[in-house]
Formats: sequence, structure tokens, C-alpha cells
Amino acid sequence: MEPVQAELVYAVHDPDGPPPSTITVGPGGQGRQRTGKEERRTVRVHDARPLAGELSLDTHGFQLVEHPVQVDLWDDAAREGTYHPSVQALVQRLTGANRVVIFDETLRSEVPGRQQERHARGPVSLVHNDYTPWSAEQRVLAVCGDEAETLLRRRYAVVQVWQPIGQTIGRSPLAICDARTLSADSLIAARRVHPTRIGETYHVAYHEGQRWFWVPSLRADEALVFKTFDSAEDGRARFTAHTSFTGPEDTEAGPPRESLEIRTLAFF
Repeated sequence: MEPVQAELVYAVHDPDGPPPSTITVGPGGQGRQRTGKEERRTVRVHDARPLAGELSLDTHGFQLVEHPVQVDLWDDAAREGTYHPSVQALVQRLTGANRVVIFDETLRSEVPGRQQERHARGPVSLVHNDYTPWSAEQRVLAVCGDEAETLLRRRYAVVQVWQPIGQTIGRSPLAICDARTLSADSLIAARRVHPTRIGETYHVAYHEGQRWFWVPSLRADEALVFKTFDSAEDGRARFTAHTSFTGPEDTEAGPPRESLEIRTLAFF
């Protein structure tokens, strides 16, 4: 498939303004308010399917994998009892980590009723990376308690698993940037304000060298796995910018996007 032309929303460096932020509002964190300058850029987004066998977390920052789901992902008990262990095993297999801990998950839906009923959020239409070195360390400290100081002395990573819920993704697919083409000067630290805590993410500025990918018709038995932080500074992928976008399969008649993101800490 030829690359598609897509309009992505980027952050803009503003040295004279305050740092950008994303503020969670509404029940279950469904709503968000962003501050900071933004711009829209049209980029080429390549089909990742032909490269699926070559992609790796440490080189490209993301992988496309088959990951069959045997349960209803809207069912909290089934998700925690059956799906979570399968995600831990998947991340451990792909990374070689000694231990994988699930610490967060986000249900997303474009169906307003579902958003209210399940506190699901809508897709994020801003190029971003979920963690910075500071916020990744804070997560380890918050999640791992007395073990945290010991774990932080070794390599660790934040690895996310993104999967459709129940049906093929048509509307609002995910675009992912090849980590090798994401320059450090494109990363803009942004406050992430939750009702009970303050975190930090990277908003991402445009750079002409960025190379973008997507997976057309991502099926419910497939998952995108990507790395949003790695403590190793040895040349492997550390951050993977991503965003939802309006793809060529978006139609009003098509099913709305519903997806699940699982965030894990992988310890080595």
C-alpha cells in the first residue's frame, strides 16, 4: 500500500511561554484540556504490515503482533483475570524482561454512551510520548514501594500494549513514529495534571526527518506494542511518539474506534 497523507497535530516550541500541559477533567478522566502552542502538519504515513517481521521494540520502538483475546475486554474481572496475564507474558517475551508489572490501563471509545457508562476516554489527537525520564521514575517509586530503589539501579522500561476491543479499527487509527527518526530536540516536556497527582509527558514538535507508520484495518486479535521509556542510554529506542489521526478508512458508516491501552513496567 502506498503511504497515506495525514494531518497530525504537533506541539510548537515556545521558549517565551509557559510549559505546555494536559489537564484531566470530568468523571474518570474522560475530558482533557491542553495548553501550549500547536500546529497541524501533513505527513506521509507508511503501512507497517509489510515490515511486521522486521520491527523490534529496541530498534523501531514498536512491533505489530498477533494477540488473540478470549474475553470481553469491557468486563473488568475478565480483563484483570485473563487478559492482564496474557499481556504480561507478551511483553516479557518481546523484551526479555525478568519481570513485568501492569500499572495502568485506559479504555477508549468514540461512543458517547460508552464513555459515560465505562468512564472511557476518546482518542488522543496530539503527537506525544507518555513518559519522560522523571515521570517514569516516579511511576516506579509509586508502584513498587520498598523495592523501587533497588529496581531503579537496573535497566527498566515502560512498554504499552494497544489493542482494538471486539472489532477491527477503522476510524481514528494510531500513527507511530519510527523511534530512530525522533530527534531529542522534538521532545517538549509537558505537565500532566490528574486530580490526585501531577505527572509529565512529552509533547512532540514536527521535524522533517520523522518517519510515520500505521496498521491498516488493525484486527481485534492483533496488538501494537510500543516503548514509551527505556532507562538504557546505549542507542536503543527510548521513546515512541504516537497519535490518533483521520485515516483513509475513516467513514461515518464505519464502526467507532474502541481500544484498550495497557501500560507496563518491564524490569531487566
